[in-house]
Amino acid sequence: MPTIGASAATLAACDPTGALDLAGELSLIKKAAAKEVSANISCSQDTSCSIWADFCRDLTCDPLLQDVADPLPLLQIFANRYRVGTLAPSHSPVKSRMVEAALRAIGQTIAALGYRDPRLHPSGKLDLHLHHQLQAYMKEDPPPTQVKPIPLQIIHHLVLQCYQTPDPRQNAIGHMITLGFFFLLRPGEYAYTDNLDAAPFRLCDVHLLHDNVRLDALNFPEHLLDYPTQIALKFNRQKNGVWGELVGLGRSNHDILCKVRAGINHLKHLRLHRTHPTTPIYKYFHRNTWAPVTTLELTQHLRSTTTILGNQVGIQPADISVWSLRSNGAMA
Repeated sequence: MPTIGASAATLAACDPTGALDLAGELSLIKKAAAKEVSANISCSQDTSCSIWADFCRDLTCDPLLQDVADPLPLLQIFANRYRVGTLAPSHSPVKSRMVEAALRAIGQTIAALGYRDPRLHPSGKLDLHLHHQLQAYMKEDPPPTQVKPIPLQIIHHLVLQCYQTPDPRQNAIGHMITLGFFFLLRPGEYAYTDNLDAAPFRLCDVHLLHDNVRLDALNFPEHLLDYPTQIALKFNRQKNGVWGELVGLGRSNHDILCKVRAGINHLKHLRLHRTHPTTPIYKYFHRNTWAPVTTLELTQHLRSTTTILGNQVGIQPADISVWSLRSNGAMA
C-alpha cells in the first residue's frame, strides 16, 4: 500500500525545491477522486460500499482502513455478516458470489482513491484467508436452480391478453414482456425490483431507427412514430452489455410479438404524459399517478397464464419465473 511518506518521497525526488507544487496537485486529484467515489456510493450504484461505510462507522474505524494495522479480520467479519444476511441488502442469506462481489466492490473503491486494495497481496493475488473463506461458502451454496424456458404459446397468449384491454397497466406489462424477451434482458433492467443494484433502462436509452438512420425518439413527430423499422437500447450500466453500446432489433412482422411495435407503443404512452427522459422504461401513467411494472407482477402473470395453458405444453406454474423469459429468448 503506498504510504503518505512514500508518496511524499516520490514527489520530493521529482520536485526538490517544491516549485512545481506536485504535492498540492496530487491533493486536488485525490479530493476529486474521493468526490467521484462518494457520488457513486450515494447514487447506490454499489450498495455494498455504503454498507461497508456504515459497518466501519459502527466500529469507529476509517472505511479506507488507513488507521487499521491489519484490515483482514474486519473484511472477514464483514464477509460473514454479509453472507448470513445481517448486512446484505436483502437482509437474508446470500450466495458466495454475492459476498465475493461485495468485497471486490469495497477493495476497488479503496484502490480508486490511491490506496492498496486490502483484499490483495502486493502480488495482486487474493489473500489466502479470504480465498479459503469464500471457497467454504461456495461449497455450502445450494445447487443453482434450473430456469425452464417458457413455451412461446404462453408468451403469445399473455401479451395478446394484455393488448386486448385499454388498461395502461396491462399494456405496459405486455410491452415489458416483449422487450425483455427479445432483448434477452435481466428482469431488473425492464421491471422494478427491490435490488438496489439493478440498472433499468430509461426513456433516454431507447432509440428508434429507420434503415439504420437514428431518429430522435423523444422529439420525433407523433404522426410518424410508426415509421421506424428498428428499435435500439443503449447499454450504460447494465451487466450484459458494453458501456455505450447500442443494440438494435428490427420488426418481427408478427401482429402481437413485435419488439419494435411494443417499444413504440410504450414510447407513445410515456411521451403522452410528458415524462422525464430519465424515467425508467417500466413506468406507466394510470389514475393520475406513475406506477412501475414489477418483476413480481411479471412472474405472477406468467404463472397465471401457465395455469391455463400449462397442461397443453407440459410445464407447471412453479417451473417458471420472470427469469424464464431471458432463458427462453436465448434459445429462440
